Amino acid sequence: KQGTLMSFEEIEEAIPHIPIAKIKQVLAMNAEFISTGRGHYIHIDNVYLGEENLREISGIIQDGINNKEFISGNELTDSIAKLFPEICEKNSDLPTLGLRNAIAYYLKDQFSFNGNIISKYGRGLTMNDVFATYCKKHAIVTLDELNVLKNELGTVIYFDPVYENKLRISENEFVGKETVQFDIDRVDAAIERF
Repeated sequence: KQGTLMSFEEIEEAIPHIPIAKIKQVLAMNAEFISTGRGHYIHIDNVYLGEENLREISGIIQDGINNKEFISGNELTDSIAKLFPEICEKNSDLPTLGLRNAIAYYLKDQFSFNGNIISKYGRGLTMNDVFATYCKKHAIVTLDELNVLKNELGTVIYFDPVYENKLRISENEFVGKETVQFDIDRVDAAIERF
């Protein structure tokens, strides 16, 4: 009924006869309460998206999945800001995380939402999966490219899947392990010097 974001403290103040632990439990267990981050929630009825816009948003997500198996929440919200400014205007107090979580609420039966990664329904990709897939699809990967991917996803570089799939040959370049040929005699000679 408030029609806006509310913090745990504001909810507790509005209904002081209910313990804060119970409030948090109810918010966490009921999907219609959308987390917007940092202990703030909004009811889904107070988020404007519209059915036609949701169909268009579903198409954007599907295009991302068709192109690279996933779309990041950041990419999606950037596209929404460009294509549907009215959504941003009508939800001006809603942070990016809240908008993404509201979209996840409506489209949960069409796509898998795992943190900032949106993928094919039933195939919830992780950040490890995304970095591993990126490395498998490219013969040579640079640190600069990994930084671009990191920024798109709003995360850090997940080096474990990178090193599982690539071998670092310089400060900036990673190549497929199968492409590297070691000169065993020269390597042994270099090691012997130490």
